[in-house]
Amino acid sequence: MSAAALALALALALAGPTSPSPPASAPELHLRRFEHGDRACEEACVRIRATWLELAGAEHAALNAELKRLACSSDSPEEPAADLAQRARSLEEDHRTLLRDFPDAPRVPWHDERLTTLLLSTPELLSVRVDAESYTGGAHPLASVTLATYELPSGRPLSLPELVATDQAEAFRAAAERSFRRTRGLEPKASLEAAGFWFEGDRFRLPTNWAVTADGLLLRFEAYDVGPWSMGASEFVLTPEQLRGLLRPGTAAARLLRAPAR
Repeated sequence: MSAAALALALALALAGPTSPSPPASAPELHLRRFEHGDRACEEACVRIRATWLELAGAEHAALNAELKRLACSSDSPEEPAADLAQRARSLEEDHRTLLRDFPDAPRVPWHDERLTTLLLSTPELLSVRVDAESYTGGAHPLASVTLATYELPSGRPLSLPELVATDQAEAFRAAAERSFRRTRGLEPKASLEAAGFWFEGDRFRLPTNWAVTADGLLLRFEAYDVGPWSMGASEFVLTPEQLRGLLRPGTAAARLLRAPAR
């Protein structure tokens, strides 16, 4: 061994093992809100409430715009977040017009609420839930839940197929169906159609509404997605144990939801 190589080996030995880099931290989050109207109002008035998450840092501008859009009543990803103050004024004008043109109409408050809950925050993933409810006349309020998971730091929304191992798509669908059936109290071989659900060909399909959580994959069908309003929404979870071997290796979701060794 040359003198230079010997000196390098000695220096490395004296320095000891190299320390691993500290893990990245989850982004700093802030909850933003908008409120309009008197919550105590019981007659002709309009109430609007919205909350959304905002990540600190200019690099998250695109994701922040998307998180606000989810909570601000814009229905299309291509549309910007609605102007909530303008929406409040518009609803108030519509409400006044209704009561003027139809004096016998029920004098009950209208409301529009979209409230965000943080489901998961890691250095690699952010998941949110937006509970929405609105009432602008009719038999009952309209309610829905939007689930979403984003890759960090890019802010890209994740799709369910990209999380599933390419050769496990059918096994994943079957696992989701078993969880759905347990949640709805259905026997493994019972007909979905006979139970009142709207699955084409009586074959279970995956929902498009889902999110990664620390407890597993949360999946949800809204009312009217696969059944009548009277049957309500269906929300169910695939746990890390149930997901064993089904997720695409190397993804952030697979790392997070790795089941303990048996």
